Amino acid sequence: MRRLASIALASLLVAATAAAEITSLGPQAAAVGADGRAMYIVQLAAPAALARSGRAPRDGQLPLKPGADLPEPRKDSRVAGAAAAVESEQQSLLRRAGIGHPALHHYRYVFNGFAVRLTPGEAARLRAQDGVTAVFADASRPVATNAS
Repeated sequence: MRRLASIALASLLVAATAAAEITSLGPQAAAVGADGRAMYIVQLAAPAALARSGRAPRDGQLPLKPGADLPEPRKDSRVAGAAAAVESEQQSLLRRAGIGHPALHHYRYVFNGFAVRLTPGEAARLRAQDGVTAVFADASRPVATNAS
């Protein structure tokens, strides 16, 4: 009985320690550079390339049969054209908002948005633009598990 109680106590201590460690692993704010800019993700309201091209799966519909190879969207001319239009609109938005530097990454196919380093004032200007759904600071988040 004493051994069982010791095992239970040890298990409880391990669980409490793990919970405290996971709780302390909150999001880490994006690093602010010497120029006062941090990484932001900008989400736009317009549809992304797959939806524009008519190649996105419909609600409740699997895009492929199980085991089928995934298609390469960049090789589909309709998707490639829609992706180019999405990126052009994103660059135009940056110019309209007076942001003088390019996006670091463009999200075109499934999510319409981009990653860009901004000052808080530039982020506010982008938020005020028509067609912008969200502007949020990027943050690093540690993986809380190694199993899914």
